[in-house]
Amino acid sequence: MAGEQDILARLEALNISFDKVQHGPVMTCDAQDKKNRLFLVTALAETPISLNLLSFRLGTGKGGLRLAPAEDVVEFLGVQPGSLTPLALSAPSAGGIAFLLDAGVQAAPKIILHPLVNTASLTLTPLDLEVFLR
Repeated sequence: MAGEQDILARLEALNISFDKVQHGPVMTCDAQDKKNRLFLVTALAETPISLNLLSFRLGTGKGGLRLAPAEDVVEFLGVQPGSLTPLALSAPSAGGIAFLLDAGVQAAPKIILHPLVNTASLTLTPLDLEVFLR
C-alpha cells in the first residue's frame, strides 16, 4: 500500500510542482451502487452534488448510490475512509473504480487534494493531476 511519501516522491519524479499544507483531519467520501460498483467523484467544494441525479445519469438503478464500505475503500484504494483522493487511483487495485471529475475542477487554475491522508493537502493544477494519473 502506497503512503503519503510515495505520492510525494512520484509527483517529484514527474516534475509536478505542488504546495503542501498540514492541517487537522478533513473528511471526504466515496460512493457505491447496489451492484457494488465503486465511483470516486471529485468536485469543487462549491459544486452541489445530488446523489439521486448522479445515480440517474450513471444508470445505477433504483438503489442509487451510497457510501462505500470502509473495508472496500481500504482494499481498493489503500486509504482510510475520509482520506479519499484521485491520487489514490494510482493504486494497482483501483482499476475497477469509475472516476468522475467535475468540469469545474478541470477549469480551475489550481486544485487541492489529499496526499492519501486527510491531515495534509496538496495544491496543484488539473493538468498535473492528469499527468499523475496517466
